[in-house]
Amino acid sequence: MLKELKNKVSVNVLLQDIKRHRTVVVVYALGLLFCCFLLFLWLVPVHTRYEDIKARIASTEMLVERYRSKLKEAEAFKEELEKRREEVEKLRDRLYKGRDPLELATSLGRIAESEQGKNPVLSVRSYQISSTKDYQLYREVEFRFVLDADIYGLYSLLKWLDESPALIVRQLNVRYVRRGRNESGLMVNLVLTVLMEKKG
Repeated sequence: MLKELKNKVSVNVLLQDIKRHRTVVVVYALGLLFCCFLLFLWLVPVHTRYEDIKARIASTEMLVERYRSKLKEAEAFKEELEKRREEVEKLRDRLYKGRDPLELATSLGRIAESEQGKNPVLSVRSYQISSTKDYQLYREVEFRFVLDADIYGLYSLLKWLDESPALIVRQLNVRYVRRGRNESGLMVNLVLTVLMEKKG
């Protein structure tokens, strides 16, 4: 209780001092308010600049993140493009090097000439281009051949077909044919699909 009385007395003394020095208190209060006003005037632009810089940093971070995602997409696209390029190169290795379908027919006739020593018989009786499909980089041509051959010519033909990756054998029929009293041979029906380079 004694403390409460002392506190009341000290509060009363303080209030009396304030009343007595009212002008000084008002000047100090006005000075403090003026300092707060100046601080407010200085802090508002700093705060707005801070918020502006913060917003620019956030937008820049979003832009950087977008660029990173685009770079990742570009990397994936680059890898896919490399795969496609490798596939195209593999496909080019499988293409028949001639551009004209007639070259293939004449090359069939030269197969037998390349075999040495055995004099194989292999001649083109007839051929027909049955279908053609054009793609962007190549063209797919289907041939039908009727060939006369002996066993060595057939061997040469099969060897040539095996060594040519551009040729796809769709059908191969071999029949024994008698051509007179002492002559016999083989008749070969061959359907090939050939991947050829496009002209131009």
